[in-house]
Amino acid sequence: MNILRRCRQRRKVESLKITFLLIIVFITITSCSKAVYKPTVQPHDENVVMQALHDMIQEVDTVPSSVGLELYFLEVMRVVHHAALGTMMFHEAKNDSLVRFGEKIFKHMHALIYDSINLSLITAVNDDSAFKAELAASMEKMSKVADAKIITGVSDYDYATLMIPHHEFVISICNSYLKYGIDTNIRDIAQEIITVQNMEILELSNWLIANKLK
Repeated sequence: MNILRRCRQRRKVESLKITFLLIIVFITITSCSKAVYKPTVQPHDENVVMQALHDMIQEVDTVPSSVGLELYFLEVMRVVHHAALGTMMFHEAKNDSLVRFGEKIFKHMHALIYDSINLSLITAVNDDSAFKAELAASMEKMSKVADAKIITGVSDYDYATLMIPHHEFVISICNSYLKYGIDTNIRDIAQEIITVQNMEILELSNWLIANKLK
């Protein structure tokens, strides 16, 4: 009888241990599943940031041609600068660091393409056909890269995500001007834009890593 009782007690203890372990496993699995980020995907045609990017592309297409490479390049840069994708930051962003980032972009670009250049002093009227061809290719590339992104509907996250291909587009425009443009002042501006925008792409990437959606 004593042996039988001991066997029953051992079985109860083992059963309790198994039950306890199962509870631990269940809690662990449940907590892990909650920690995994499953982004909410928003259709691109419903996203305001993506729409702003598409509006910018359409506006670039309306820039007057036959004004010469230098003036055409500056006008394209001004359209890109004033694009809704950039100005939207001041209306939608919630994250303070991202707001400051957007303000920094706006002020720096404005100083470069407005304050540091006098259009009346530009006399060169170089052929801009090769530049336009590269611009069109760059816009198509940016559009495809942007359309491949996962859009969440969270304006901060979507802005940071889409500003990277936007910056890459700007860098591509500047590189194209450096290939064909001859105005020394504008070439200096293009080179500075490339340097700064590369740094800003790194900032955006770091922000996205540090602010993953949960």
